[in-house]
Amino acid sequence: RVAQPRMLLSLDVDGVLEDWSQAFTSTNVTGAAALRLLQLGQVAVFLNTAHDRLAVEQRARQLHLFGGVAAFGATTIDALFDREERLISDLGSRQLVRLRTALCADPTVVFDSAHDCSVRASRIVDGRPGPITGGDARRLLDRLEIAELTFWVAPHYTDFVDRSIDKGMGLKRLCRSFGLSSVPLAAMGDGG
Repeated sequence: RVAQPRMLLSLDVDGVLEDWSQAFTSTNVTGAAALRLLQLGQVAVFLNTAHDRLAVEQRARQLHLFGGVAAFGATTIDALFDREERLISDLGSRQLVRLRTALCADPTVVFDSAHDCSVRASRIVDGRPGPITGGDARRLLDRLEIAELTFWVAPHYTDFVDRSIDKGMGLKRLCRSFGLSSVPLAAMGDGG
């Protein structure tokens, strides 16, 4: 790990550090070499992703990174000092529980149980996972009178998250916890 960073780099995971060219997501030799070159140049790397907190913690440890932001900013992971901070609001947390309970009544919906600071749900149609469409997600939130959550539709699932947090807020909190707020920061995402 970088002892005294002169710059910080926030990397999204999918489409930047890892790809889906195999049946699973992983970095390749080029990605690993790029991370090593950044570290040699005294650039500290944080992950910043929609992935769950356990996935971010595992990747940060395996790749010797400082840590990262998980679940669209709901959790920060400090891999140096083994600290975690949840940024999700109490109201957002309660509304996620209400949403999960309502979705459990639909036998076509399945959850990714690793997402405990958000709800990642898929609808099984013809034996394949698909997202809960944007229209269905909006109608569900409106029917339940849930105003503190928003959603992101991906090809195979839909993420419901606390609208009071975001990746940028999580990254600022993480930088502050390391005492690195004055160090220059750059970010790279997948454009999604």
